[in-house]
Amino acid sequence: MKKILIIGSGAAGIAAAEAARERDTDCSVTVISQETELPYNRPMLTKNLCDSAIEAAKIAIHPANWYQDHRINLIQGKKITALLPDKSAVADSEGTQYEYDSLILALGASCFVPPIAGSDSAGVHTIRKIADVKLIQEQIAGKSNAAVIGGGVLGLEAAASLSKAGLKVTVLEAMPRLMPRQLDEEAAENLMQIAAEKGVLILTGQKITTIEPGRVITETGTYSADTVIISAGVRANIQLAKEAGIVCDRAIVINDKAETNLPHIYACGDCAQLNGVNYALWSQALAEGTAAGNNAAGGEESFRLGSPSLTFFGLGTTLCAAGDNSSNPDAEYTSIDANDNTGRAFRRITGKDDHICGFEMIGTLKGMKELQEALGKHVMISEAEQLLKDIPVR
Repeated sequence: MKKILIIGSGAAGIAAAEAARERDTDCSVTVISQETELPYNRPMLTKNLCDSAIEAAKIAIHPANWYQDHRINLIQGKKITALLPDKSAVADSEGTQYEYDSLILALGASCFVPPIAGSDSAGVHTIRKIADVKLIQEQIAGKSNAAVIGGGVLGLEAAASLSKAGLKVTVLEAMPRLMPRQLDEEAAENLMQIAAEKGVLILTGQKITTIEPGRVITETGTYSADTVIISAGVRANIQLAKEAGIVCDRAIVINDKAETNLPHIYACGDCAQLNGVNYALWSQALAEGTAAGNNAAGGEESFRLGSPSLTFFGLGTTLCAAGDNSSNPDAEYTSIDANDNTGRAFRRITGKDDHICGFEMIGTLKGMKELQEALGKHVMISEAEQLLKDIPVR
């Protein structure tokens, strides 16, 4: 019986387990997780930051009985400390070894904390686990001000949750505009205005010098903050792989079959990169995890990374952006808009070389699926424009 061992229980790891079981109904599939909770949807943490009822079971990828029903052995609360490719095994912190025929590394990533003085102080948090959320909930009780360092989707979701809980929130973003890789200037300004109307102040171009008790200090001002949340991106967890002789760059280097340079070892999700790209997105985790699981079980599945996309729900609005929305200052773009009569719903498609290369939607999600398909097929901008005309904004 073939033994497939998966290290990590995030979206990529569980997708790998699903694919391996579907490909080979007789093989042994084991998932080892460092966390003690049921594997859960990590993106739900910032969305439910101030929900006191949040728990793993409510945001679980699968219910507990799913693992038994699919004969997937879920081992929880074990930290893998060494990969032993010469022995086709891994070892945990207690010295226990687990053998494999195929190994899938879904090691995830860790929150990046910029080198800011005071970033290790009490009251400064990152969000990666349910335990982080519970700690933040305890510490914001009775507090009135919060600062979020980082204006990406997760940072804005955290800000929206804190604001909804009654705190005055300031978002401090280092880049000159909000989400410059995903949004053009007008869309970024619209989102900042919407946030301001909901009581969340977003400031861009902010270089933070110090975090002190009760405040965050930048080069241009001081902002009250009883609680500080740092949302400055992630860094792939690659140390185990590097120590085992697996080729790594910023993440574990894989090919389009999720294979590493070592035989019978695969990698997927936030810890992996293909052609130098690691979006650290849910969609990438699923695609890579599915390929890794399938191929570890004897398949020959290739995957490709689609255009990076983001969605945001909060501050009384919605946002979806995908592809290239005028991010290259040296390229020539065209844009076509569709708005509703109130100005609260906005859609824009962006074209380059007569083809659609990106789109943005604020305040509406109508036409999202159709535009995603058009972007994936790289259709002519005129064809994408017709979609805007055919599908109502609201």
